[in-house]
Amino acid sequence: KYALSGENVKGYNVKEAWKWWNLGLSLFSFCGSMRTVPHLLKNIYTKGFEYTVCYPAARDYGLGACGFWTMLFIFSKVPELFDTAFIVLIKARLIFLHWYHHVTVLLYCWHSYGTRNAAGLWFIAMNYSVHAVMYMYYFISNYYPKGKTPGAFFVTSIQISQMFVGVTICYYTYVFKSEDPSCSVT
Repeated sequence: KYALSGENVKGYNVKEAWKWWNLGLSLFSFCGSMRTVPHLLKNIYTKGFEYTVCYPAARDYGLGACGFWTMLFIFSKVPELFDTAFIVLIKARLIFLHWYHHVTVLLYCWHSYGTRNAAGLWFIAMNYSVHAVMYMYYFISNYYPKGKTPGAFFVTSIQISQMFVGVTICYYTYVFKSEDPSCSVT
């Protein structure tokens, strides 16, 4: 008798490929953060918070190096689905939150890019920064016994903090858009 679901099939050994994949994503994210975070910080300090969530993206962070790394960020959401593929290939348990996160972030990012969401740079800069640290943690964890990699609490903390900052940005974007319909957010 053969199981159609692959229950009797062992997982593939992709640990080495996954390790280098994580390093690549970390370095990519680090480069992206170096091009987006300074732009965001400059805008906060020179033009104010409301500018960063309301000024048209196409006329600000959609240009030059920041615009290029914004485009790369949006397209990088597709290769990030390989994180899920690695989990499936090793036959590990794939939790709902993992694949739900990857699919919804991809859709949100593509929608924001298509509508030229003014607040998008906040999410791009935060996500690049968190991913630079997170994927480096995953890479380094290959050199420690399972569950013994230092920094797990820090990585989890910045991931959760990113969610709180994102909700705060969405709230203030809503407030600014309610007060001024010209705020460039759909």
